[in-house]
Amino acid sequence: MSIASNTNQATSPRKQWLQSPRARVAAVLGFFILVLLTHYPFNDRTFSTDDYLQRVSLVGSAELAEKGFTQADPNRNLAQRLRDTFQFFSDQSGSLQAQRDYGNMSWWTVQDGMMQPFRPLAALTHWIDYKLWPNDRSMMQVHSLVYFVFFAFAALMLYQRLAPKGPVALLAASFIVFDYSMSLNFNWLAARNAYLSPAFGMLCLLFYMRWREDEQVRYWHAAIACFGAALLTAEAGLAIAGYLGAYALLMDKRGWTRGLVALWPFVVIVLVWRAVYSKLGFGAEGIGLYLDPGRDLGEMFGRILMVFPTIVTSIATGFDALITAVDVQWRPWLIVFCWVVVLLGMYIIRNLLVQHREVRFLVLGSMFAAVPQCALLSGGARTGTFTAIGFFFVLALIIVRLLQQGSSRTRRVTGGALVALHLVLPVIAMSVSEMQLLPTVSASASNYSAAPDANDLEKHSVVYITSESATNMYYLPYFWDAKGDELPKRMQVLAPGLSAIYLTRTGERTLELKSPAGFVINQDSPLLQQDLEVAPSISKENVLRMVDGLVTSPTEALHLGETVQNANMAVTVKEITFDGRVTKVSITMLGEEPLEKKYWQYFDWKKDRYEAVPAPVIGQTIYIPGPFDIHASAGADS
Repeated sequence: MSIASNTNQATSPRKQWLQSPRARVAAVLGFFILVLLTHYPFNDRTFSTDDYLQRVSLVGSAELAEKGFTQADPNRNLAQRLRDTFQFFSDQSGSLQAQRDYGNMSWWTVQDGMMQPFRPLAALTHWIDYKLWPNDRSMMQVHSLVYFVFFAFAALMLYQRLAPKGPVALLAASFIVFDYSMSLNFNWLAARNAYLSPAFGMLCLLFYMRWREDEQVRYWHAAIACFGAALLTAEAGLAIAGYLGAYALLMDKRGWTRGLVALWPFVVIVLVWRAVYSKLGFGAEGIGLYLDPGRDLGEMFGRILMVFPTIVTSIATGFDALITAVDVQWRPWLIVFCWVVVLLGMYIIRNLLVQHREVRFLVLGSMFAAVPQCALLSGGARTGTFTAIGFFFVLALIIVRLLQQGSSRTRRVTGGALVALHLVLPVIAMSVSEMQLLPTVSASASNYSAAPDANDLEKHSVVYITSESATNMYYLPYFWDAKGDELPKRMQVLAPGLSAIYLTRTGERTLELKSPAGFVINQDSPLLQQDLEVAPSISKENVLRMVDGLVTSPTEALHLGETVQNANMAVTVKEITFDGRVTKVSITMLGEEPLEKKYWQYFDWKKDRYEAVPAPVIGQTIYIPGPFDIHASAGADS
């Protein structure tokens, strides 16, 4: 018995009308109208983080190119621009060293590594943005809306294939389209691949099912094409192979053996794609936030045990990226809790798993799809979409059963609460967000407050005594370039700002920095108050520390006496505690630029912005409190 026939036993005239073709057409039209109304950019938006990076890669910047940013060279051809659109840094291309020399990659960031995804189709859509509307952010968002509607269409088509009758298909499509995590992706131009790749993936699965069930070779060709498009839009496209494998094992009418054999073209595509991917120097290596399974397969197994349950729990509860805001010491307990949620969920749907092989197929496909998504440690908004394909269909099926005629009041209330959590609240939140009454993803514009009005800024360096975030530092040159601001000669970041520090000028060109709690140099560094008390278990600062994994790595341990060259500085590690916390460094400013000629700033956690401060004189000590020492104030002692 199919899912549809088991959940749609309408007898009343009202339900008969709701199942009529006219009602279905009206519901589908209403669905797409709601997509447009909740996602159309009625207000202007600003760029955010990766958007600035992509702008420079696609448009070019002569000023940044002169400072060594090769991906900003305005003379590159189209193929080179598409290659560099998602390039953060690479030791092979030289962009890592160039940014360490300039200083937007701080001294505690990775010295060897890369973050350069291969997403040419997604890059092409961004190239169209800057070719047609180089200065119109709203039109770029409208352009994104076209792909988002395509995503909604693909979801609806796939779900209608799985449940051709009744409300399950439309409800499942609504869940995945209006999920608030997906809305966050939509509001971020650079994350366009997060819904475009799943769109191709869902069409791939749809066409593959039709090929195996209807035996029409055109669907085989379409499935192959969509699979390739999903991979070339985002590496996450590989996740749809999880559903193809689950279908072969549980749904293929020729049996699981022939079903698996039929997947050989997809295996070949993946092998060729991976070979080209590695040969051309793409991927992630040496950083804490992302893991390339093709390069670190052993570590990937440990990452799966950690991230898999948090992805599933985030989708089930609506709380995105659970692992990011939790302190390191509580992370194991969070993971245990999430595994309990996963196992409890499997227990709740046990009867559905026994009764319907379609449910078994989608649950297994979701589990398979979550595996490659575990490459992102944060388990954020971009990681759960492929897993959500199966999850939201099963959830829609459960809700329809809870709300069907004759259900008890408790079942109806439970079903209504699930609809409110996964549909009503996200739609309201998205609508309010479009009216700019709720915050959306944005870059901090306060990071550069002291130097823009200075004369001849290009001749002077800006010294950041402390930074809010190493990742925010990374984006600043791209942010300044987009705003048309003059770029400083160099950025010199002295210390991470997530702990209190004492800065002492010990000589004409030498400084000493102490942090009693230890410098927070990667996502595994403990967040401690100045008195060494553990910081709050849930905080914004935990998120900042986690996101800094984009440019840092816990595997790059600093050693006592080690000297790091960065941004015309020589940083030497002077003290390390027994548990590995770096508590003291000395810095020698190289070059001839006097310290008094540089512009000095520090991050003020109370005011949430950077503040100017005079260069310290020899023998002077400056105290900068951390985020958990807000009772204290920054100050200088002679």
